[in-house]
Amino acid sequence: MHQDANAEAFGPQLPKTSELLQLLASANNRVEQMTGRLAMCKSGLERYGTDSSKLMIYTRFSSYNQFTGFFHWMQPIAQQMAYPYSAAKPGLSLGGTMLLALYDEPFLTLCRLHAGLLEQDLADRFNCSVSTVSRISLASINLLYVVLGSIHIWPSSEATDKHMPAGMKASYPKVRVKIDCTEIFTQKPSSLLANSQLYS
Repeated sequence: MHQDANAEAFGPQLPKTSELLQLLASANNRVEQMTGRLAMCKSGLERYGTDSSKLMIYTRFSSYNQFTGFFHWMQPIAQQMAYPYSAAKPGLSLGGTMLLALYDEPFLTLCRLHAGLLEQDLADRFNCSVSTVSRISLASINLLYVVLGSIHIWPSSEATDKHMPAGMKASYPKVRVKIDCTEIFTQKPSSLLANSQLYS
């Protein structure tokens, strides 16, 4: 009777050190699992931007700083763009939606263009619909056309003549540029006209 009164006075017995260590190991294991799941839930630049080799695979940019520098250069124009086929909503992301961060929209498009990822794959990776991927891609490609198309890339005829190999200068004295064509695989459009325009 006297011992029961003392036990009640001091409260329940504390767990042993070994039990605490087991609880701690279990908690650490759960934290690692949740961290892994969180990493899988991340998409776009947040997931791949810290790994330069992956960023190169998906976008052809060699570093996170290079990609973000390019993004910040075109951001003022990107904020004014709108999605094709949807009503413009000022103050929102690249086409009037907050589904993706603004920097993820050109990242998604570069994954589509450079890595050749399909729209369904990108929809799964970025947790959005296929139609959203399509609208983002069209808007970003238009943006890249406007921004990059304004950069003067062609050398003057004097510079071309100065650096042209002698053999080429003899055979083609008026040439300004030599283009190396690359095949890009695309999804087959349902429209016959659009499909015919994809042939070489």
